[in-house]
Amino acid sequence: MRGLLALLVIFGLQLSTSSSVVLANDPCGTNGININGKGAAFPTELMLVWGTAYCQTTPSVRVAYESYNSNGAARGLFDATPAHMYAGVGEPAKDLGYFTGEPRKLAQINQVPVALTAVAYVYNVRDSSGSLITPLNIRINELRQAFGTTTVPNWNDNLTVLSNPTMAARLPAIPMNVACRPDREDIDIQALHNAFMLATNSTITSPQLGAGCTTSKTRLATDQDVKTWLAAGNGRIGIVDYRFALQQSLPMLAICRGTPQNRATYRCVSPNESTIQVAANTEIFNPLPVWPENRDWYPAVGYTWIIFRKDLTSNTDKANIAALTRFLFWALGTQESLSRQQNYIPLPSNTKLFALGQLCIVQIDGARVITAGCPN
Repeated sequence: MRGLLALLVIFGLQLSTSSSVVLANDPCGTNGININGKGAAFPTELMLVWGTAYCQTTPSVRVAYESYNSNGAARGLFDATPAHMYAGVGEPAKDLGYFTGEPRKLAQINQVPVALTAVAYVYNVRDSSGSLITPLNIRINELRQAFGTTTVPNWNDNLTVLSNPTMAARLPAIPMNVACRPDREDIDIQALHNAFMLATNSTITSPQLGAGCTTSKTRLATDQDVKTWLAAGNGRIGIVDYRFALQQSLPMLAICRGTPQNRATYRCVSPNESTIQVAANTEIFNPLPVWPENRDWYPAVGYTWIIFRKDLTSNTDKANIAALTRFLFWALGTQESLSRQQNYIPLPSNTKLFALGQLCIVQIDGARVITAGCPN
């Protein structure tokens, strides 16, 4: 993974390796239009609720999605007899491992961002009475040191104390104990974390140099594993999907930059819809070199994309791609409130316009599928 975003729009989150197929409620697809998808785990529930709602207005179409992984799903689109029509992937296609080895196939796909999330740094830090300390701030410097080095700071070290003036007396004299996630292709939350650490330190040239996690750190496979591990000890920090943190009401660290002695440039930002959206809205494909000062944005963010082929020839495939295009245009254009109900963050304004524009240029036999409501 290169370049890298504090704002990381080049990674989306795939938070599970278990296979899970979701279908919209029957009797969807009564006319034989079945849109089958496969890929990154993160948008699975989103595709379910969108598909179920779409069935109420368009019962001739059934939407299905299987949790798998990005590269395997992308590769499957080019099988001789594809089992699925679209793939959910955790980064723009140009950066996906499959397409870096098959660059000519990039020209054969459409790609649309559909989901936005962020890495949440969740914690369990308690005072001498056993009470949770909240809210809690941490400088990016100490966070990077805790994850990426063997010289782990204590919670009551001077700069952390200064970062939490109202909580200073309660901070315990114990090390910051962190847990990482596996460095695997199908779990990109660790890659999001690595990129955030790298993008906020201009002196680091490799994610292995203090940017990600040292080999001695605990590795936990799932968000639920992180939650269980946190509860088992004081002073702990883990990384999970922001959506999971919301659903489980886990306390999240506010990330700070600068030095607390210089209040003019010192700023702490908590993850929420506003701070995540404003970060992601600045760029879609390419990384920003720094985390800008004096900006209230939370930069450890990523997109999940839907990709599908534009060179299919059978009438059935064409009908399914046309149905998929209409479905995504409807979902991204009108279903923000439904996304929020599931704790998904809707696409920020610039990205939403980009996504709708991408759908508006999809053509079947030379004719555009979407003919009304396209952005100018």
